[in-house]
Amino acid sequence: LGTPNVRHYLKTTQDFVRCSAYHEIHDVGLLMIDGMHTAEQARFDYLSFLDKLEEQAVVLFHDTAHRRISRIYGEDKPYEYSVCDLIERLHRTPGLEVLTLPFGSGVTLVRGRPENLAVINAPF
Repeated sequence: LGTPNVRHYLKTTQDFVRCSAYHEIHDVGLLMIDGMHTAEQARFDYLSFLDKLEEQAVVLFHDTAHRRISRIYGEDKPYEYSVCDLIERLHRTPGLEVLTLPFGSGVTLVRGRPENLAVINAPF
């Protein structure tokens, strides 16, 4: 696509954090989180890259406007999009700026560093 600073790795975050490419990453300015759409997975993705973000980085979360049931993997395999639960916690976390654009399924922009991870790490 003519973007030499973008690399794509076809892996889950759980697999990617175990490969050498992950350990070479630093100074990430823009991070897009659009994976399994659960609060738990979005939290794992966010926390996996938190220490790799540059000071003014922006994190974009997709599908954040509301809970909904997805059947993307088949009618017999429904699951609930719950990223909005993590976003609610990020709103309550000191040190973060959080802005949700509620159009369609929603996109949330997050900037800053959490002062602590207590609210984020609490069980869902």
